[in-house]
Amino acid sequence: MKEEIFNSSIPNREIMGKAISFHDAANILWSKDKLDSPFISCASFSIELYIKCLNARTFCDVIDYNKDEYGVEHYKNMHAKSNCRGHGLLGLFDNLSEELKSDLRNFYQSSEYPNEYESLDSILEHVNNSFVDFRYSFEKNISSLNITALYKLCNILYHFVFGLYEKNR
Repeated sequence: MKEEIFNSSIPNREIMGKAISFHDAANILWSKDKLDSPFISCASFSIELYIKCLNARTFCDVIDYNKDEYGVEHYKNMHAKSNCRGHGLLGLFDNLSEELKSDLRNFYQSSEYPNEYESLDSILEHVNNSFVDFRYSFEKNISSLNITALYKLCNILYHFVFGLYEKNR
């Protein structure tokens, strides 16, 4: 069977759903003041997925192009793919369209961003490799990370992505 593009709307709903799940996990850990590696991993990965859902498509294998009695085509093996790879947040952000980068930077500026990170680029640089670095933090000496800034960025990206979803559905 041939792989077909099922949906290319932004944000990608499949990846956005996973981002929200990791964000929810980070929220639970934040509320319990458990701000160690699991929190950092969940918050960082949700940020990564929020960015990836802005540059992704959903694919499927078409079973039958002929519509059934209800006028519906049948699909199977639906899956989403981001057009960018890796965990480095700056690189993922750089792969977004210029319009999305500009919109996201403006949204960040209009939000309650962490005072010490006046631009989206500066906070992305600070948390750039946090997912990779903190998953196995027990194996190596890790540089410091501003946990509050990470959490605020996670929330800012959620509001940006969910706003796009509401606008485009």
